[in-house]
Amino acid sequence: MTSWSEPRITTLRTLWLDGLSASQIAKQLGGVTRNAVIAIGRASCRERV
Repeated sequence: MTSWSEPRITTLRTLWLDGLSASQIAKQLGGVTRNAVIAIGRASCRERV
């Protein structure tokens, strides 16, 4: 199980908003699945809107 630290979520959010696919983000972050990126990405974007 991967820990989602604030810096890691910030990186995910930046890549998400830059338009990268969930698969591309998962590869860049390493150690996470595409589905995890989607779940955290959606939750992260909802919190800050």
